[in-house]
Amino acid sequence: MSGSDIVAIISALSACFAIFSVVRNYKQSSKKEIEQRTVERTETNMKLDAIGRNVADIKETMSETKKDIQHLNEKLALVDAKAEKAHLRIDMLEKEVSENERKD
Repeated sequence: MSGSDIVAIISALSACFAIFSVVRNYKQSSKKEIEQRTVERTETNMKLDAIGRNVADIKETMSETKKDIQHLNEKLALVDAKAEKAHLRIDMLEKEVSENERKD
């Protein structure tokens, strides 16, 4: 082997080592990037799940509130009817009292 052959072999080995290093670094950075994206997506999914649960809770609360309002509306209608009847009875009593006072 001549000196130029040795230089060519060393150059080829150096080039192979450089290519190997570049590929290795690319794979490591690619792996780290994938891990980072996975972490970010997991966090985003967890936040979306929490938002979904909160929305479901709000819907349930709204449904319960609607039922409560309906119940209160029914009670208000009953109280309104009773108050109207009571006013009619009071009016009748006032009329009777005024008629009795006129007779006396």
